[in-house]
Amino acid sequence: MAKRRQTITFGTIFKIGKRYYFENKARGVSKKSLKTDSYATAVQEAAKRFGHLQLETDKDEQEHLLTRLQTTERQIEQAAKPRIKLKDIEAEYVKVLKRSSHSRRKLHADATGKMPLAETTLDSTLRIVKKFREWLELHHPDVKAMSEVTPVIADDFFAEIRDNKGASTYNNYRGSLHVVWGRLAIRGGIDKNPFDDIKRLQKAVIDRELHPKRPFSFDQLEIVFDKATGWIRPAVHIGYETGLRMSDVCTLRRDQLDLDGAFLDLTGQGTRKAGKEHIFYMPDSIKYVREWLATVPDSSEYVFPELAAAYLGIDRRKDRSLANKQFMRFLWKICKFETHELEYQTDDSGSVVSDSEGNPQIRRRHPVLGFHSLRVSHATYSRTGGATISDVQKQLGHSSQDTTSGYIQEDKEAVKRRLVTQHRPLPQAEATNLQTLKQLTRSLEPAVLAEFRDWVSRL
Repeated sequence: MAKRRQTITFGTIFKIGKRYYFENKARGVSKKSLKTDSYATAVQEAAKRFGHLQLETDKDEQEHLLTRLQTTERQIEQAAKPRIKLKDIEAEYVKVLKRSSHSRRKLHADATGKMPLAETTLDSTLRIVKKFREWLELHHPDVKAMSEVTPVIADDFFAEIRDNKGASTYNNYRGSLHVVWGRLAIRGGIDKNPFDDIKRLQKAVIDRELHPKRPFSFDQLEIVFDKATGWIRPAVHIGYETGLRMSDVCTLRRDQLDLDGAFLDLTGQGTRKAGKEHIFYMPDSIKYVREWLATVPDSSEYVFPELAAAYLGIDRRKDRSLANKQFMRFLWKICKFETHELEYQTDDSGSVVSDSEGNPQIRRRHPVLGFHSLRVSHATYSRTGGATISDVQKQLGHSSQDTTSGYIQEDKEAVKRRLVTQHRPLPQAEATNLQTLKQLTRSLEPAVLAEFRDWVSRL
């Protein structure tokens, strides 16, 4: 095999067998024999025959040669670094997660023995990585490895995300990519995380752009309960009465139900998202659950076998969107509800941009009604009915009261009624029974008050 010896000058002198050869592809010189077995003589011969530059050249040439040497050294250093190709990022990240020790951390309900993260969290992260890879292939096709992603490239990507996605989604993308590049820094030869300088958007920005799920009005709830059939009928009652998420309702097991006592016991596994253990009392829902279970084979472990199989991937391909798709179709097709809020494209002046036919251009459709609206309805109407925020927080399994407060969407009239209900006058004298009764009746709805007066008139 030919032994090559690099010099810091132009061209390359190398030895094959006992003789030295010279090559300078940039000048079209290829494998020319220098007819000597002495390296010193070979250098002199190369300089004489091919203008091979030595260190004893002028200052400009020396600086140029030094730059070439430094560039070569950087290339060698980069080549020696470990590399992770873009197409391998997801697989390498999963390997790191499986190797990580989480002995001090309570595993998520959806975690497995080999994977400490919830599958929904991991799936979301991998989807974001895939979208970033696809963006790189389109805008930076020369980038082939993780270590080649620069802060400038990261900034370009997030500028586009900011233009097309909401603030909350922007933060999710930033968090996911920052974590993945951080966890794979050593394996990928990454000196600096390119997403370090991408700052999270503040809560005020998120709140300003947020389009939260709305609670169903009482009229809408009446329509939902009246028109619901199949699995949706018991599910909506459970969702409204307990405030459980769709994922928890889909995966309810028979052994978690106390049909006689009307209890739902989640103290073993806890809720799927937060792992919170809780016992729910649902007397209004239990009859619909009984009716539904009469149609389900006794051999099934789950209350909703088809939904559980899709959500958990039991004997079929996992599909966590199945129940949500069916429920959204029920809302807009059967109930005739407007389930999305439209956000229109605007110009620099804030005016809505229209197409050639004069129709306003839609930028995004934000879902504002869905199964999660039952959870929001539970929070809102529990608070209106006099429950404290702490009570609602415990029922929903939130870690923060701020999160719970965001679920409660009372209008001014509801707030006034609740304040009247909760008001207890400071005693100036011992209240009589009649005064107490008058105080209580002030908070009654007009229809309830009329019913109360009718009852009193018949005493």
